[in-house]
Amino acid sequence: MGRSQIPALVCLMVAAFSVDARAASPCSIDHAYPEVAALDVEQGRLVATLGRRFVPMGTGKGGEYAFPVFGREHPRLAFSLEEGWVHSGVTSESPYRGMTKSACVEFVVDAPEFWEGVFPAEPSPEERQYFNQRVTHCSSDNEFVWGGISFYAGEGSWGLGGVVKKTIATGEIDVIRPTGATNLSTGPVARFGGELFLGQFHDGECQGPAAGTGLKTLQFNTYAQRYELEPVSEVCGFAIRDFQEFGGSLWVATDFGVSRLTTGESPKWTNFVPDLESETLMREVECDSIYAELLSSEEFADTEGFDLGFAFEDLWKRLRHHRPDFARRHLRELHGLAP
Repeated sequence: MGRSQIPALVCLMVAAFSVDARAASPCSIDHAYPEVAALDVEQGRLVATLGRRFVPMGTGKGGEYAFPVFGREHPRLAFSLEEGWVHSGVTSESPYRGMTKSACVEFVVDAPEFWEGVFPAEPSPEERQYFNQRVTHCSSDNEFVWGGISFYAGEGSWGLGGVVKKTIATGEIDVIRPTGATNLSTGPVARFGGELFLGQFHDGECQGPAAGTGLKTLQFNTYAQRYELEPVSEVCGFAIRDFQEFGGSLWVATDFGVSRLTTGESPKWTNFVPDLESETLMREVECDSIYAELLSSEEFADTEGFDLGFAFEDLWKRLRHHRPDFARRHLRELHGLAP
């Protein structure tokens, strides 16, 4: 891919800025992806707010770092069935809402359900002191309110991720902690088409929105009589930023763009990346193609404020862990072998 094709893909918009190099490093390098941070419905249109931008911090003993700058201009794109995608101005407000939202389901932090079935014994008073959990993202249907349990896992604090299910008629709350859900926070959730979709992430000691593990669904295994998480591999990206229903479809904002689930006899996922240099502003892509483009992008490699090795290591580590089939095929192709 030529150099002229990549700027619209990565959409960096880097500015000059310098702060103390001792500040924490970023949680991820998602600024180098065509991220969509938030989705809203305004005046009958779906509005996608693009993600943050990073700027150089300067050089210190640890080398070069980057620092996430909030309050800068975030482009907004609006979609309607009649017009497609059009420019919708910019915003200087941070589109990352997770840490500023109030609880949508209240429950007792010290209640036994926070540790029963997870630990062999009740946590000690000291362990309880640093335990935290909250539910700030919810989605409801006619019977239940579903919410993701998040927690801060830095500076000695800890918690357990999972999902709460609140019965609307009675107010009863069930805490669901499937395997693979306890060590990560659960953020955005969406109840759509009979499925519960959710995004997981690590809320720790770093700067900016954290990287995630991709889109998941919560499924009940009737044979094992337990809830389980199932990955949705058709959606590109690792961090799930937001959900929105619009035009009969479910839209998902990710660190790689936006994905759309259309329902019907054959439900289908379609993935798009922001491309501000194109007439359509959003470009439909296949997941493997966007991964391969980033791995071969000279502009991605030259991202200011990051060591080249770290940038590729971070991306490749996530691909290898969350998209192992792609990683295997990509390595074979690099060595001239059949996929």
